[in-house]
Amino acid sequence: MAENTEKALASYLTFTLGDEYFAAPIQRVREVLEMQPITRIPKTSAFARGILNLRGNILPIFDTRLRFGLETVIDSPKTRIIVLEINYQKESLLVGAVVDNAWDVVQYSSDEITPPPSLEDYKNAVFVEGILKLDEMFVMLINVDKIFSPSEMDTLTEMT
Repeated sequence: MAENTEKALASYLTFTLGDEYFAAPIQRVREVLEMQPITRIPKTSAFARGILNLRGNILPIFDTRLRFGLETVIDSPKTRIIVLEINYQKESLLVGAVVDNAWDVVQYSSDEITPPPSLEDYKNAVFVEGILKLDEMFVMLINVDKIFSPSEMDTLTEMT
């Protein structure tokens, strides 16, 4: 009897923030939008860019650069909003993540994913669930459910 050596592949949408590459599971990506005007809400977290109208629904938008502790930049024609589905308290919430550029959908098997470093300096990057090697660069695999703390999720929920 022949052993099945095919490995299950998972698909990820890759995106960039500066020179760094990230990837989100494609099953959690609802769509990718071109940048559009965002309505700012006063007295929200610095990473909360505001809201926009997505086909009659309020979509909270966050600045991924600020959330990940990177410096801010001016939006460019390549700036995109990735609409992510985040699970929180047994509910599903759509949020928009502003990224420098959305790239391709790539497929990897689980044995190609390396766990993130367990060093003390990396403990705050709980949203990085693994690292993929793509050619000569590393791609950080994001767990979308861990991007925000519970209090930050409460803030995003209130925005909707």
